[in-house]
Amino acid sequence: MATEKNQEISELISVVGGRGPLYMQVREELEKLIKGRKIKPGEQLPSEEALTKMLGVSRSTVREALGYLETQGLIFRKHGSGTFVTHSTGKGFLGGLERLEPFREVARRAGLTSKVVERQVSQVNPDDEMVSALGIDPDSTLIRVEIIEAINDVRTMYLVDYLKESCGTAGALSKWNGSVLTFLEKECDPALTHTRTEIFAVGADEIVASKLNIPEGKPIQYQVETYYSGSGDVLGIGYLYILTEHFHFFVNRRVS
Repeated sequence: MATEKNQEISELISVVGGRGPLYMQVREELEKLIKGRKIKPGEQLPSEEALTKMLGVSRSTVREALGYLETQGLIFRKHGSGTFVTHSTGKGFLGGLERLEPFREVARRAGLTSKVVERQVSQVNPDDEMVSALGIDPDSTLIRVEIIEAINDVRTMYLVDYLKESCGTAGALSKWNGSVLTFLEKECDPALTHTRTEIFAVGADEIVASKLNIPEGKPIQYQVETYYSGSGDVLGIGYLYILTEHFHFFVNRRVS
């Protein structure tokens, strides 16, 4: 079956060699097939070796192109299985800021000291907003994970995640030492593959101000991040409040 699919894709794809960087030409060819639904959501892409032969480029060029598509949330890679097309999650960009990873890892690479200063796990009933966002029954129970992280000893991030019980138990999350993102990737079945994030600038309300030790109304970055599996299942939703003068982001963009 994989061989037949590879042959079908081989007939649709073009050998690159036009203007512009080769990895961008490869990216454009694969993106056309994905957005044109020639390779449908959930289907597996040919291997890097097969794509190298189809496109007449080096393996490193293929890898760079796939990395770009991954940051855009169009594909996800499953170790030992291959690369797959993600299911659509609506308008807008998928993924976090360039790469889906815990903020403490971003802080570590930036040479900053990150630590969790408060962490609470509980079970709660969903409100109307949660029922709608997660597509669950009003009588369902959610796992609530509340975390405050400090960067260089300053309370910088306040995170509140609501996860479906299918992703794990409150007990397992209480014992988990890593981030919620890592838990969803390593312990949840189906596993986390991508997110959709909405980013706003808001004034801190009374609760957020008390959690971050800042004046009420102070401008902060607010993110609403929905967690998805590769099959398009919603695993949960997270609310993140960031004190930007101590921790902010750069997004690298390329001319295509």
